[in-house]
Amino acid sequence: MTDGQRTRLRTSHTAKVCAMLPLCVLLAASQLAAEERVISHAELTDKLSGFWTGQLLGNYIGFPFENKYVDDPVPVLVDRVYTADYDGDPDLEINRRDRRGHIPVLASALRGAFSDDDTDIEFVTLHAV
Repeated sequence: MTDGQRTRLRTSHTAKVCAMLPLCVLLAASQLAAEERVISHAELTDKLSGFWTGQLLGNYIGFPFENKYVDDPVPVLVDRVYTADYDGDPDLEINRRDRRGHIPVLASALRGAFSDDDTDIEFVTLHAV
């Protein structure tokens, strides 16, 4: 190994240590400041209900866009269900040729929520708790 290679290796190692040090300090500080909290059963139920609602809404509202916006974000705030018949502005890339673009029709036909590879584990876990 040449002197130049050793210097580059030492510099690279130092840079990695310097980059990790603030993260380690923040992690240690957050653990020291953490305190145990006691919450009521009603508050826990409310938080779990909010979690599940958010999880399912995120899955179903995002479903029409699945694998369409990989490198760039969806150009609108997705605050409703977009379907295959959307033709508004801006032009959106939506899965129009399969069930992903037809969530309301599918949910109605199945009388409620349905399962797919993004929700199978969630439904099993929900049933378990």
